[in-house]
Amino acid sequence: MADEKTPFELVQAKKQEVWERISPQILAHLNASAGYGQLAVRSAMLLNGGALFAFPAFISSTGKLAIISDTLVLLSGGSFIAGIVFAAICSYLAYLNFQFNVFSLDWQRLKEFSEIEEGYDYTSKHRMKKDRAEYRNELDAGITKFEKRVWWTMLIGNISGILSYLTFIIGCFLAGVALS
Repeated sequence: MADEKTPFELVQAKKQEVWERISPQILAHLNASAGYGQLAVRSAMLLNGGALFAFPAFISSTGKLAIISDTLVLLSGGSFIAGIVFAAICSYLAYLNFQFNVFSLDWQRLKEFSEIEEGYDYTSKHRMKKDRAEYRNELDAGITKFEKRVWWTMLIGNISGILSYLTFIIGCFLAGVALS
């Protein structure tokens, strides 16, 4: 009988199993997604910033300063600036997305812990059975809240990233029209 575990030890062992299963998923998601996202945002920043920096020098080297439309030059530069702003928004939303995703996974872990505790009817040091249902409902609401935030930050972040590249293309087109 000395080898038989108490309900508390069984609950702790199950919690550890859940944590060991979820923890690598969290880390793998963050590492891979963050790397690709950073590359895309840096590229958008580099393209728009480089174009904004190089455009005035390029205009002056063509010798067409007197005949270039000021409006087109301003629109082109404004497009490059907008691209930088969209890339910055995308970067911030990517950060929020990763944070919300981790919070969602953590709340899922807490929910599984609660279910494990109930399965062993372990109530001496945790919420009573009546409170567990309310607790799981709170966790479900929290998980849903964070999953919605993950979805919205992903959607708006992706739109911002696409707009950053799109404004670069528009800026290049307007620069080409201005120089033609």
